[in-house]
Amino acid sequence: MAAGGRPPAIAGAATAGVDRESGVPADGFGGADGSQAIVELRLEVRPCGPFRLPRRTGMDGLLRRRGQVLERLLHHGDEPVVVRIAQTAPDRVLFGARARTRAAAAHGIARMRFALGVDDDLEDFRRRFRHDPLIGASLRRRPWLRVTRRPEPFEALAWAICEQLIEYERAAAIQRRLAVSFGRRLPRDQAGTRPGDAGAGHHIGAFAGTDPAFLGVADGARGGWDRGLDGSDRGLCGWGAGLRDAPAAAALAGAAPARLQSLDLSGGRAVALIRAAREVARGRIDLHDPDHEPAWRALRAIPGIGAWTVEILALVGQGRYDQVPAGDLGLIKLVGRLRSGGDPWARAQEDEVRDLFAPYGEWRGLAAAHAMGLVG
Repeated sequence: MAAGGRPPAIAGAATAGVDRESGVPADGFGGADGSQAIVELRLEVRPCGPFRLPRRTGMDGLLRRRGQVLERLLHHGDEPVVVRIAQTAPDRVLFGARARTRAAAAHGIARMRFALGVDDDLEDFRRRFRHDPLIGASLRRRPWLRVTRRPEPFEALAWAICEQLIEYERAAAIQRRLAVSFGRRLPRDQAGTRPGDAGAGHHIGAFAGTDPAFLGVADGARGGWDRGLDGSDRGLCGWGAGLRDAPAAAALAGAAPARLQSLDLSGGRAVALIRAAREVARGRIDLHDPDHEPAWRALRAIPGIGAWTVEILALVGQGRYDQVPAGDLGLIKLVGRLRSGGDPWARAQEDEVRDLFAPYGEWRGLAAAHAMGLVG
């Protein structure tokens, strides 16, 4: 996938990164108790160039690591989907998703492919800047480094508003409270259906007859992949127990500012978040539109949403490697130190940050991610 592009579709994808996919849609098949069966879709992907699955999962509690396996709850509309990801070889990443429908499972995999940047072709960036005086050493040492994104752009926007002008630990605590108060968990009625209980002869979850070499889960990751927290492989619950998804725009659009303030969000940011959520929920701002600039302009018109928030949305939520969050304190410190000859207390202006990274063109945001490794 080109920088800034959308994740490729799962079904019939023409990218070289897709090797094989397996899964049987459950539509039309019922369990013995009359419940709808669950689809499990697995897809093995060949990353574009060097890749490493991130070890850190953040402090908001949305992404979980169990052994060598990452797990995330997402939604396709109102349909929950649990996605698991394991790197089975240096050049192989296995995605699995469980949902009620194949469309929801495919959506979940597509969004996590986007979030992890597994399809991003960074060869041009590596070739052009591997000997760059600022980021060349980092690029040679960490050629796999990508910007870890949010699977949904509204999540990136909401979380950026939470992180404005406060330390990350406090912002993450607010995000966790928002997820508990306004996020979504798996419905209780999805806890008991096993993949494979769709009816005689329709084995969905374990792919009877599938070559284990294709599934490719390394021995160290297999336990984390196949079992739930309670040691079972029951339905979606076995794959997503305890996880929450980030709040949808519609959920926050109806919130009262005082309710968000009770979660430690400041009054101004609470109002900004609610106004942004309402614009997105009502369709007046489309964060998925490939023409990003109209949404950015509309967001900037909301008091409390400035350049840094929109740049974070662009880089982390929309895959725009050409955007630098110039107001980031780490970058302000880094550029100040570079321009002052090493003064650890120097601080740069946002325009100076943008000027420093301007020569990297369409790769400014990724260059900034490498440069952040220089901050001590």
